[in-house]
Amino acid sequence: MMRLPRLTNCFIYRVRQLLDEAKSVAKERVYEYRLEHNRNLYKAGQVLKLFADDTIADETPFADVRMQAFAILPEMKLTKVADHILQTARLDEHLFQWQHTDQVANRFKRRLRPLLHAIDFSATDANKPLITAVHFLKAALQKTKPLTQYKPDKLPQRFITEQYKRYLYTTNDAGEKQLLVDRYEFLIYRLLRNNLESGDVFCRPSVRYRSFDDDLLSDEQWREKEALIAQVGLPILSQAAEAHLAELKESLETRLKQVNQRIASGENEHIKNKRSGRWSLPYSRVDEDVNDPFFESLAQVDIQAVFQFVNRHCRFMNEFT
Repeated sequence: MMRLPRLTNCFIYRVRQLLDEAKSVAKERVYEYRLEHNRNLYKAGQVLKLFADDTIADETPFADVRMQAFAILPEMKLTKVADHILQTARLDEHLFQWQHTDQVANRFKRRLRPLLHAIDFSATDANKPLITAVHFLKAALQKTKPLTQYKPDKLPQRFITEQYKRYLYTTNDAGEKQLLVDRYEFLIYRLLRNNLESGDVFCRPSVRYRSFDDDLLSDEQWREKEALIAQVGLPILSQAAEAHLAELKESLETRLKQVNQRIASGENEHIKNKRSGRWSLPYSRVDEDVNDPFFESLAQVDIQAVFQFVNRHCRFMNEFT
């Protein structure tokens, strides 16, 4: 039981590590794409100049002009630039992340499948579809049967939201929608990690990731509530809620009267009475310098820069989650 909290932390760390890696690779691909696009855009400008080139005779066949254009910029690259200008080809950084997931599928399976098998997950009713998929995946892994051998309708898919569907399905040569099972498996890991950290998926042996209900008494134990309350030794638990609220109301009214009397009599030196009968808090301007003159000689820097400087020397940010 003591191993499970560590396994849960390890599972979250591994998934986060893979996601960070995928995001980093995706950003690099976007940067490379834009860098190449800028180079090709310059050449595309040279291609456009061909249509305004006075040295090209009007009777020149268009095929010859195309040859000159493709000599400047190959046809495929020229088409990409045109699509980008027409906004028919958009960069999708999330797609690059999923494509990287395809490339590291064997790695995340080796690291995450044993952890999934060892941890018992539970969830709120809203996340039951995800837990159903987790149980299915566990059963499939025990049978050592690849997910590709299951019919698509046998794989639980209710947990897949619209934001992920465009990345988890493709179209085969027959025009049929096909599920990408490696991405399907990683999505389960990804959603487990997200919901563990948000408190919607639980691991009972863990202190940090256990459900709030696990800390409550069971229905069987609560049937003996009279004996339990007596053992605790707090009489207030045996008192009716209405009676307790009445006592609190009376105490509050008494305190309000006492406070108002002290203000009206001037006994409260921190309250300033006005002629209109109202009162206010007196605010005095502080004329003394707060900072030592030494600090006036230092340049002001952003607090984020201070954190980064300190973190480079002692890595204190690693202690935060």
